[in-house]
Formats: sequence, C-alpha cells, structure tokens
Amino acid sequence: MVDERYYIGEEEFYLLLAGKGIERWYGMSSDEKGIAPEGMSATDIYRILAGLYQKGLVSWEGDSVRLEGIASEMMKILLPSRCCMRLEKPGSGEEVIFYFNGSRAVMLELSRRENKTFRISILSQNDVLDVLTEASVFPEEQLFYDAEEETPEQPQLNDPPLATLIFLHPREGRELEKIRIRERGIDIFMDIEREMTRRIVRFTPETWQEELLEMCSAHDIPEDRREL
Repeated sequence: MVDERYYIGEEEFYLLLAGKGIERWYGMSSDEKGIAPEGMSATDIYRILAGLYQKGLVSWEGDSVRLEGIASEMMKILLPSRCCMRLEKPGSGEEVIFYFNGSRAVMLELSRRENKTFRISILSQNDVLDVLTEASVFPEEQLFYDAEEETPEQPQLNDPPLATLIFLHPREGRELEKIRIRERGIDIFMDIEREMTRRIVRFTPETWQEELLEMCSAHDIPEDRREL
C-alpha cells in the first residue's frame, strides 16, 4: 500500500530529469514536449535548486549537485524506466501515472491543492493493483470469481469503458499498449489493444499481474546495462 507521499513542483521534477541528461519525457498529458531547460536562465535554475535543497532533495558536492532522499530513490526507478502507465477515468478530472522499473514503480499525481505540483509515491508492482482498486478501476476482492468457472458473456465493445490504462515509452512517447476496463453485469474485463491486435481477458488479480509483468518485462533494461 501507499505509505508516504511527497510533493515536488513540476519545474523541480523536470529540472532533475534534465540534470540527468533527459531531453524529453512523456507520461502526463502535458509532458509531450522537450523538458531541457533551454529557455531557463541560470537564476531560474539556482532558484529551483535552492528550493530542492530546502526540501532536502539535493545537496552540493563542490560544483556538482547530489540527489538525496526521495529524489534519489525516484531517479533510480525513472531513469531506467522504459514503460509507464497513465490512468484515464472519465469524469474524474484526475491524472495519475505509474513509471515502472523491475518490481518497483513511481506513482505521479497532479496535486489538487498545489498548482503545478506533483504528488509522488514509491510503490511495488503489487501496490499498483491496490491503488487501482481504491480508484474503483478494479473491483474489491470479494467479487472475484474462480478461473475454473464458466466463461461469462463478454462486454459490448462500443460501450464507454470504466477507465483506460495507456502504456507509453517515457522517453519516446510512443504508445505500447492500451487497456480499456469494461464491465458486463458483475464481471470486469480487460479489453487489451497492442500492436494491431485486440483481445478480451476477464479480470482477476492473476490475469492483471500477468499482463503488467509481461508489459514491463518486455521493455525492462537488464541491471548490468542501467545507468544511474
């Protein structure tokens, strides 16, 4: 479960990425742009770094900047990440994205209280299911059925989905997969679209974890090739 959440300004977040040499970053609907601080003055950069220092997220080592605390942990997941998932839920007005690396994830949410601020949490892949359940994307555990039971009638594909999970490459912005969450009666289905193919899978915790693991592992970087 999500135990702690941290807040960081958008410009602070993107400056940390730019400081690691990341020129473009995708995920949030507003991220489809270059993030290098090309138009940012030295005064702006030092102002942002001062704010990060006051939050205990950076320290100075001579002329270089060292990441500390949650900023360091976050970058260990973000920099090697080649798969992220954006949750879109009709009418909610919320935007949540998960960046995956191995068995861990960074959850990024737009803060409702602070303008241009992200709320950040470090999760395990198992925690992601709990978050989606709390957001009413997936049902509570007592509604799950045994996989051996008779296959139910499948949903109407023209009906609006309960939610959509869009998988993207965070450095390239290309869509990897789209999962529309649909219901039929008391059953929940994953309508999975990937590389010109489409399949319908009945939701259970097992089928979800299998799909997430397959998607993330397909784009993971082996540990001996990761640059942190």
